[in-house]
Amino acid sequence: MGWRFNQRFPKSVSQYKEKQAYVRYACCMLRCHIVGKNDYKKGFLYMSKKDEPQDMAAQWEQAAADYAAERHKSLLRHKVPAERTLEKSLLALTKVELADICANLNLHGMSSLRKAELAALLVPEVQRFAKIWCSTMVQEQYDFLQRLSREGLVTAANAQEDMRLDSLLATGLVGCGGKDEQVVWYLPQEIQALIAQQKDLPTVVQQNTEIARLAHGLLFYFGFLPYEELFYRLAPHLEHGTDVQIPQVVSVLMNVASWGEDIEVDSDGASFYAVDEVDDLLYELGSRETLAWAVPSRQQLWEAGSGDYEVHGPFAQPVRRFLQGCGLQERQIDEILLLLYMEIQNGGTLQDGIDTLQRENKLQLTREQWKLLLPILVTYNNTMPQWMLKGHAPDELSKVRHAGKIIPFGQHVQKVGRNDPCPCGSGKKYKNCCLRKDEL
Repeated sequence: MGWRFNQRFPKSVSQYKEKQAYVRYACCMLRCHIVGKNDYKKGFLYMSKKDEPQDMAAQWEQAAADYAAERHKSLLRHKVPAERTLEKSLLALTKVELADICANLNLHGMSSLRKAELAALLVPEVQRFAKIWCSTMVQEQYDFLQRLSREGLVTAANAQEDMRLDSLLATGLVGCGGKDEQVVWYLPQEIQALIAQQKDLPTVVQQNTEIARLAHGLLFYFGFLPYEELFYRLAPHLEHGTDVQIPQVVSVLMNVASWGEDIEVDSDGASFYAVDEVDDLLYELGSRETLAWAVPSRQQLWEAGSGDYEVHGPFAQPVRRFLQGCGLQERQIDEILLLLYMEIQNGGTLQDGIDTLQRENKLQLTREQWKLLLPILVTYNNTMPQWMLKGHAPDELSKVRHAGKIIPFGQHVQKVGRNDPCPCGSGKKYKNCCLRKDEL
């Protein structure tokens, strides 16, 4: 089995981000054999939750390593054709990989064809798809394909490049084979020619890149947005191309979601990768109908869309500097900040995040160091834009409303959230127990 795009990446606290790319990729391919079909979306990210096995991360990593090794062996068995046409590139693949391409291009009724017949029929379909895909490319993808065109045969620089090239292989856009015990990748001649013929492609790529980055920034602030709402908030900030319409925005986001790890898309809208349950977020937002949405500036959206802003944004810097002073490595700090960020954004409290850090020994500090860190963490909580506050930070609301919205350390919100223990004492989450009764 190769790659099919109806599978979504699990996210990892320990990913950061390139080193664990194959972990996320392999978890998709494995179809959640470890934790079960319905639990895999954030398979890594919530390893710290009380109700999940503590050795889950090790199981995922081992499964990922096993899959990566098997996939590497299978790709090595492909032969690079002397003439790198699209048809010969497709013929170098297995029948199963050709079936994956059919599935990804939404082609049906071809399973009875012989391999040669299937490859011949796929040639025009891949070219048709390539034209559509190129119209949604962002700068990183364009540079990547230009490199393939220049160098002919390319070896991936890291696991993330391998993953991305494998995803392109699953649409027929690239070919691969084994050479000198390495997997090499190439662009079929027809795809190279198609890219070269599109003289306006650099302009399109620039426009798409702006769309993707600003949309990423919007999702950082709001967590999830339906496509129309996202477009409404995005359009006023676009500098390249005032004729952009919703279909282009959706197509770009779908492409970016399959390429990277920061945005996720479905039929309803787009979400920031760190959102645990969109339904829970929408439920909480529904209880704040009178609260106006934050209106981030273009500069704020651009900065938030730069990548890793959730652990490198200005609200996180005081915590980062303190932990650096305690001798922690950058990767450890990234994990800690991401765990806190995820806990707070998905309906937990700052205290919940601290409890998790202490319970799992992710942050070992002296009592004096904890005493110094706690007020810094409170400031972190109160200055971080939060999805459930419609993109506002708590202290921003406090200044606007003069209503004391800053959250002191250790204070828990009294309103029962969907993920809180049910007040009836059953031990279940509220959403799985009395929520429906209360809504009647």
